[in-house]
Amino acid sequence: MLIEKYGQSIGDILNGANYNWPRYVSNWWKDIVSLDEGGGESWFNAEVSRKVNDGENTFFWKTNWRRGMSFKEKYPRLFALSTQKEAKVAEMWREGEIDVEWLLIWRRRLFVWEEELLNELMLDLRGFVRSQGEDVWHWNLED
Repeated sequence: MLIEKYGQSIGDILNGANYNWPRYVSNWWKDIVSLDEGGGESWFNAEVSRKVNDGENTFFWKTNWRRGMSFKEKYPRLFALSTQKEAKVAEMWREGEIDVEWLLIWRRRLFVWEEELLNELMLDLRGFVRSQGEDVWHWNLED
């Protein structure tokens, strides 16, 4: 229903405190996203995550789709070094013989301590399986 009213990009507008809101976003949506903002992460953001199927509509770095927060937030150093800041999940991987192969491109060669961060990111990505269908938002309270 929200996508019908506001379009596909509304799903990416979940960070109320640090977001420059477009004119078309209603006060209702801003209020929902901003619930309990005073204590850090908003209640709403903590209860919504992205279920990635084909990866065509989900930002790899900027969307909360694995392990509770966006990779941009969890790995700010790697995000800063990435040349794929606006890439969707589908653009960042390809099917390997056994598993998914992640195609990460950096501005420069990673230092040893940055490679350790990359190893942590790879652990977060372990087990990702591509599915048929569009990516969808998931209400965590339904589990």
